[in-house]
Amino acid sequence: MSENLQLNAWGSSKLLGQRLSLVRATGQHATFLQSCYLNTAFMSLYRLLHHSQQPSLSQIEQHLATESQLPPHYFEWIIERHSDWQPIGLASLADYQPNHGRAEFLIGLLNPAAHPVGMGLEASLLVLEFAFNTLQLHKLSALVYSHNIPAQRNVLHLGFHSEGLLREHLQHKQQWIDIHQNSLLEREFRASTSVRRWSTRLLKRDITEVSVMPLPEQTLQQAKTALLKMLMPPASL
Repeated sequence: MSENLQLNAWGSSKLLGQRLSLVRATGQHATFLQSCYLNTAFMSLYRLLHHSQQPSLSQIEQHLATESQLPPHYFEWIIERHSDWQPIGLASLADYQPNHGRAEFLIGLLNPAAHPVGMGLEASLLVLEFAFNTLQLHKLSALVYSHNIPAQRNVLHLGFHSEGLLREHLQHKQQWIDIHQNSLLEREFRASTSVRRWSTRLLKRDITEVSVMPLPEQTLQQAKTALLKMLMPPASL
């Protein structure tokens, strides 16, 4: 097995909750991913500029196949509900920077009003558990579009702290968009009584305690080295 495949293996395990699971996106999820990317209302809240060119199924499958061969810098999961094992949304850790111990948190449910209360919170807790207990991150950021008022309220409720407003930070369809910048530090996550209470109730475990096997230090160092090699410009001839 190549080094890159070894590095990707530790992000491929299903993240299990009580009512839902997070499953790493693979080629078999291409149809669902395409339906998400083509859903303008969903993407306007999840990630505006992501796949704005409306990719075909083959392009999505090729992208997923290529990503599986690269050092992990982006984790995307399909949110599956246990009642019928149907996909209901997406969750991601984007811009993973092992050298700096940080990543960006994203989550989105399709038709959230149709799901039982707390499904989004349960999925968010699974991502936080993976981020701080498995990847051993120091900081998790959440960038929220200013027009997505419920999402900003939810991340603050989850314990994130506002770092300010990035004014007119993105341009989309001839409009400038403000972005709320939020963050959650590992020590804040560990000390959060709210996260402890919610995870105990929804996941039946306290995720503020390290109860899952963290990545070996050697694996983290391999990830850092592989990502740095990928980002370095080629040597001049």
